[in-house]
Amino acid sequence: MNGEDQRDLVRLRDIYLRKLGVGPFPTNECAAARITGSLHGCLVLYLDDIAGIASHGVKLATLEEPRKLEFQKLVARSFSERYPGAIRKITLKKTPVLLQLLADTEEARLLIKAYFDDERPLKTSEA
Repeated sequence: MNGEDQRDLVRLRDIYLRKLGVGPFPTNECAAARITGSLHGCLVLYLDDIAGIASHGVKLATLEEPRKLEFQKLVARSFSERYPGAIRKITLKKTPVLLQLLADTEEARLLIKAYFDDERPLKTSEA
C-alpha cells in the first residue's frame, strides 16, 4: 500500500467516525418522503454496508481476498444507480439529513471503490 492509499483509508475511517457511524438514522424524513417498505429496507442496508466497510479504514488492506471481492461488489454502484426512482424522493427540502448522509456515504463509497480498483480491477463478469 502506498502513502496515498494509506491517507485515503485513514480519511475513510474518519468519515465513518464523524459522519456515517454517529446516527440517528433519519426515519422521520424517510416517512415524510414515502421511503417505506422494501425501499426503506434497501436504503438502510445500503447505508449500513458502506458504513461497515468504511469502518475498516486501513484494515481493508489486510482483508482476505474473498472479503475484498465481496466489498468491491458492494461498492460497485451508487444508491442512485441501484434505485434510480428512489433518489428522486430524496431532496434538500424534504430530506436534508438523509441527503447529507447519502452524500457522505457516496464520498466513502468512492474512496473504497478507488482503493479496490487501484489494487485489483473487478472483472465485469463479477459485477
